[in-house]
Amino acid sequence: MKRKMVGVSSAYLSGLFFASFFINIYGFIILAAVSVIVVVIAKVRNFSRFDLYIIIFSFLAAVTVSMTYTLRNYCAVTDFAGINGSFSGRVTDYKVYEGDRASYIISGIINGKQKANIIFYCYETGAEYGDIITLENCTFEEIESDYLFDTKTYYKSRHIFLSVDGAEDIDVNYTDSAKIKKMLDAFRENMISRICCNIGSDSGGFLAGMIFGEKQYLDDNTKTSLYRSGIGHVLAVSGLHVSIIASIIMRSMNKLKVNKFVGFGAVNLFLLIFIVIADCPVSAIRATIMLDIMYSASFFRRQNDSLNSIAVAALIISIAKPYSVYDSGFILSISGTFGIAVFGRYMTDKTDEKFISTLVIGICTTLSVIPVSMYYFDETSLVSPFANILLIPLCTLAMISGLLYVFTGGIFNFLLYIADIFIKLVIYISNVISSVDFLCISRMNGIFPTLLMLSGFITVCLFLFRESRRITAISIAVSIAVCSCTLVIYGKIRDKSMIIAVLGNGNNSAVAVLHNGRTDIIDLSGHYRSAKYVRKYLSENSRSTVDTLLLTKNTASQDIIYETELMPFRTDRRFTSKDTDICSGRLELLENSEFSYDSCNYSISYNDNILSVCYGECEVNFSPAKDNIHNDGLNIYYGSINKNTRIYDSSIYLNDMNNFEIILSDKGKYIIRRLYGKT
Repeated sequence: MKRKMVGVSSAYLSGLFFASFFINIYGFIILAAVSVIVVVIAKVRNFSRFDLYIIIFSFLAAVTVSMTYTLRNYCAVTDFAGINGSFSGRVTDYKVYEGDRASYIISGIINGKQKANIIFYCYETGAEYGDIITLENCTFEEIESDYLFDTKTYYKSRHIFLSVDGAEDIDVNYTDSAKIKKMLDAFRENMISRICCNIGSDSGGFLAGMIFGEKQYLDDNTKTSLYRSGIGHVLAVSGLHVSIIASIIMRSMNKLKVNKFVGFGAVNLFLLIFIVIADCPVSAIRATIMLDIMYSASFFRRQNDSLNSIAVAALIISIAKPYSVYDSGFILSISGTFGIAVFGRYMTDKTDEKFISTLVIGICTTLSVIPVSMYYFDETSLVSPFANILLIPLCTLAMISGLLYVFTGGIFNFLLYIADIFIKLVIYISNVISSVDFLCISRMNGIFPTLLMLSGFITVCLFLFRESRRITAISIAVSIAVCSCTLVIYGKIRDKSMIIAVLGNGNNSAVAVLHNGRTDIIDLSGHYRSAKYVRKYLSENSRSTVDTLLLTKNTASQDIIYETELMPFRTDRRFTSKDTDICSGRLELLENSEFSYDSCNYSISYNDNILSVCYGECEVNFSPAKDNIHNDGLNIYYGSINKNTRIYDSSIYLNDMNNFEIILSDKGKYIIRRLYGKT
C-alpha cells in the first residue's frame, strides 16, 4: 500500500460511519460484504499483511473511540432528558432573533454532576461570549429534528445533545473574558452592517455569505437560485476562501521579500483570525490543514500529494471530533476537494486543452458531490460544472474585493461597488438558470441518494481493481444512465399516485394533494410557518407549479407569506367558494367560507373547518382537534388537543405524528410514510 495514510484515514472514517449509523443487522451485512471486497482488492493491489493490519486496526480504533464517546458523553448527557434540574456554564455562542428572542450555546455542568453543552432558548439576557449563565428549575429535552431541518444531527455534530426552553430562575454573571473573541465578533458584525448599508441587502447579504458564511442575511429566494444553479457552495467558508487569503498574503510577503518561514507564519495567523471570525467552519479548518501540508512539503523538499493531504486533514479532524461524520459541511468539503484535486486531476492527466480540462474537473467535482448533496439537501443542479466555470470567476473577483475591504478595515468603499457589479451579474444569471425546471433534480426520498452512493462505491471498487480511466469513465456513464432511468421511472410512478402530504408542526398545518402532475395546496391553520413546510415539500418533490392555492384563515397575511415562499414556483391562484365553479384568476376567499371542486379523479371540499379529500373509495378528513368530529374514512386532527378531546383509535393527531404522506388507493386502502426519520 503506497499511501498508508490514505488507508489509515479511509479505514478510520469507515469505522466512525459504521459505529454512528450501521450498528444493526443490515450494517453487519454491509460490513461483511465490504470486508470481502477489501480483501479481494488487497490481493489485487498486492497489499502486505502489515497493510491489512493497519486497515483493521484503524477501523477497530474508530469504532472503539466512537462507541466509547457515545457511552461516556452522548448517553450520559441524554439520560437527563425530561428531568428537571439546574445548569451552570459559560456562553460559547449565541444568536439574537426578532421579538427579543435569543438562543445561547452554554458549556457547563448539569446538576453539578455531568459536563455538557446545551442550547438555551429564552428572551435576550444581554449575555455574550464568556459570560456565565446559571439556570434553576429548568427541564432538559433531547434535541429533536423537524421536517424543515435536521436539528438533531446538526447539533450532534457540534456535540450538543440537550436543549432548555426557558427556566424559572436565570442568573447571568457578566464577565470580562473572551475579549479577543468579542472583539472579532464585533468587527464581523460591523463589517456586515457596513457592507449591507453600502451596496444594499441583496448584494450585501450575498457578499456577507461569501466572506463570513452568514447565510441569514441573504434572501431565501436568492439562496434557492444559487443552489439550483449549482454555486451555493460559495456561501460556505471553505477552500476557495483559504486559497484566496493565502494567495493575497503570500504575494504580499513575496513583494516585501519576507523570509518564507515568516510568510508561512503570517498566512496561518491571518487564516486563524479569519476562521475565528467565521465561527470555525470545519471546511475552512480542513482547507487550512491541507494548505499547511502543501507548504510544509516544499520546506522539506518533499513532493506534495493531494490525496494524502486530504487523508491527513480528514484524520486530524475526525480524531479531534468523533461526531464530525454527522457534519454535512465536513463530508461535502472532503468529497468536493477529492473531486477537484484527485478525481478531476486523474481524469485530465493526459489532456492538454485547458478548457476541456477545466470542464472535466468541474464534472468530476459535481459527480463527487452529488451523492452527498442529494442526501443532505432537497435539490441538486445538473448544470453545476458549466455554471461553476461561468460564475465562480465572477464570485472570486467579488470575494477578493470584499476580503480586501474587510482586511483594510472598511476604508475603501469603492471595493464594495466593484463587488456589487459582479454579484448582481451572478444573481441575474443564477435566476435565469434556476427558472429552467429540468436543470435541477430533487431528492424525492432516500432511495435516489442511496442509489447514487451505491453507484459511487461500485465505481471506486472498479477503479481499485483496474486502475483505468476508460473503465472508470464507462462505469460512471453506466451509473448515470441507471440513476437517470430510476429517477424518471420513480417520478412517473409518483405522478400517477394519489398522494396527500400533511405538513406543518403543532398548530400550523397545511395539506398538499399531488396527482397526475397536479399540485393543490390547502392551508388549514393560517399560521405563518405553514408556507415554509409547503415550500420544502415542493422542492423535495421536484414540483415547479402549484395549480391551486386555497387559504382558509388569515387570508390577507397568508397571501403575502405564500407569495414570498412560493416565488420559485409558478402558481395559478384559485380561490373558490361553494357557490362558484373552479376558475382561474384571483377571487377573495373570506375566512371560514366554503368551497368544493372536482379535479380529475379526486374532489376537495371545505366546510365548517373540515377539509375532505375523496379519491375512489378513500376519504380523508381534516378537522381541528378541539372539534373532533368523527366521519367515515381516515380522520386527521390538527391543532391543540384539550382535555375534552375524544381520542379515536382510527384517527391521527398531528401532535403525535406530523409531516407525513398518505398514499391512497382507489380501492379504499392507504399507506402512511413519514417525511423524515423512521418510516
